[in-house]
Amino acid sequence: MKQFKKGCAWVLALTLLVSLFSLTALADSPASTLIPTVYLGGYGGTILADKTDGSSQVLFPVQMPEGFSDRVMNDIKVPLAKGAMLNQWDDFHETVIDLSSEVFGPMALDKDGKASNGSGHPAYIHTYPLEDRKEGDSYPIYAYYFEYDWRLDPFEVAKDLNDYIEAVCDATGAPKVNLFGRCLGCNIILAYLSEYGYARAAQVGFSAAGFNGFEPIGALFSGEMDFNVDSFADYFDHAGRDQMQDGEDPTYDLIVVLLEFLTAAKTLNLAEPLFDSYLVPEFKQYILPELMRRSFGTFPGFWSFIGEEYYDEAMQTIFGGYEEEYAGVIEKANRYHEEIMLRSDEIILNGIEQGVYTYIIVKYGSRAVPIVRDADALGDSTVFTTNSSFGATTSTLYGTFSDDFVDGIMAANGGKYLSPDHQIDASACLLPDHTWFIKNLYHHQVPHSMERMVAELFNFDGYTTIYDLEQYPQYLIFNQDTDQLDPLLPETPAQQAPKYSFFKKLIELFKLIFKVLKNR
Repeated sequence: MKQFKKGCAWVLALTLLVSLFSLTALADSPASTLIPTVYLGGYGGTILADKTDGSSQVLFPVQMPEGFSDRVMNDIKVPLAKGAMLNQWDDFHETVIDLSSEVFGPMALDKDGKASNGSGHPAYIHTYPLEDRKEGDSYPIYAYYFEYDWRLDPFEVAKDLNDYIEAVCDATGAPKVNLFGRCLGCNIILAYLSEYGYARAAQVGFSAAGFNGFEPIGALFSGEMDFNVDSFADYFDHAGRDQMQDGEDPTYDLIVVLLEFLTAAKTLNLAEPLFDSYLVPEFKQYILPELMRRSFGTFPGFWSFIGEEYYDEAMQTIFGGYEEEYAGVIEKANRYHEEIMLRSDEIILNGIEQGVYTYIIVKYGSRAVPIVRDADALGDSTVFTTNSSFGATTSTLYGTFSDDFVDGIMAANGGKYLSPDHQIDASACLLPDHTWFIKNLYHHQVPHSMERMVAELFNFDGYTTIYDLEQYPQYLIFNQDTDQLDPLLPETPAQQAPKYSFFKKLIELFKLIFKVLKNR
C-alpha cells in the first residue's frame, strides 16, 4: 500500500498489487480463554536480513529507496513511449522488471524455497522455555502469539508451531491449546492438523480464511487478471484507504479523487482496450514470470493462497520451462496444494469427529482488489465470502437475492441461515451452525470486539452454535465508530454502488492538487 501512496507510476503500481494486502499489527486483547490459545496472524510480519556489519536490514515492510518514485517516472517514460509509438516493448519490460525487483527482490527465497541472505522474521526462532502467562483464572487470547516467516513452506512453519504448542503446554501444564488463525495463519493450522493430528487441539477458530484460495493472488500468479476499471475508485476509496496505517495522505487522496473523476467522466472506459490488448497479455507473457521468479513466486507460503481454479495455470505461467531449476519451490507448493488445499474440508471434519470444536468467522462487505474476474463478488477485499465461509451462497456486493430465490429458501428451511440483508445463505456451508458472518469488516481488521467474540465462543460450555449466544447471532455488523459487533437487523440498509458527480469531483480534484503542491 505504501508503494502506491508514495506516488509510483501507474504502470509499475499495477505490477506491485500484491503489496495491497498489507496487514496491521494487533493490539493487546482482554483476558479470555480458560485454556491457553495460540494465535497465528496472517502474512505481513517484519522480515529482516543480516548485513555484513552485523546489523539488520528491514526487507518487509518494504522501504522505498529515497527518490525512487522520481526515478520510476524518469526511467519508464522513454521505454513506455517507445512501446506505445513503435510497438517495441522489450525495453519497457526490462525496466519494469528491474525496478520491481529492486524493491521486492531482496525478500526472495532461494530456488528451493529456503531463506537466503540470513533473512527471516525476528521472532521466528523462539526462546524456550515459555512462561505461564495466565492472568487470574484465564489467559489473554494473544498471550501466546506464534510469529513466523510467512514466506516459508506451511509444513515447515507447522513443524515449528508443533514445537511451540508443546512449549506452551509445558509452561502452562495444559493438556491442550486452542488454535485461532487469520488469513495465512489458517493455512498453517490446517498443515499442522494434517501433519501432527488433533491430540493437542481443543478448539480451532478460522477467520478470513481462504479455504479454496484467495482470488486476487490466484489471478495475479496465473496472469488471469481482469482489470475492472469501474471498480478501481471504489476499491481504493474504501478497502484500500482502510488498510493505510499512518493517517491521512494528500497524495493518496489525490489519486483516489482522480480515479473518481475519471470514472464520472467515463474516461476510464477508454482504458479497457489498452488493458485487454496490451497490459494483461504482455504482463502475463513477459513481465509476470520473470518478476515472480525473482520475488513472490519463490514463496511457498504465497502458493498456499492459490486455489484449484488458478493453480495449474499459475504454475505454467511462472515456472514453465524452469521446472527443474525451481524444483524445490514447486515440490513444496504442490505438497500443500494436494495435501491441504484439495482436502481442507476433510481435515476439518476429521478434527470435529475427534472432538475438536471448530468455528469459522467470515468478514464481508468490501469490494475485491480490482484485478479479479468477479470484482462485484461479495467478500472482504481479499477473499470471496463463498471461499472464506466454505460454501455460502451469496449475492453480489451491491445486490441482494431475488424474491424468487428468497421464497425458495424460506420454503426449504424457513430461512434459518438467510442473512437479514438477503446477501448470504449459509445453508450450503461446510459448518452452517458454526459459521458467523460480520458485515463491514475488512480482511485485515481484528477489532477488540471480535477478540471478545472469539473468547466467548471458546469459553462456552460445549460446542457453540449460532443459536447459543444471544449477543452473537450468525449475522453481525461491525460499527467502525464504536468498535462494536451488533446483530445485523432486517432494516439495515443495503449497500449502494457509488455514484460520482463530474463537477463535484472536478472541484475536489483541483483542491487536492493545490493541497499536494502546497505540502511539497
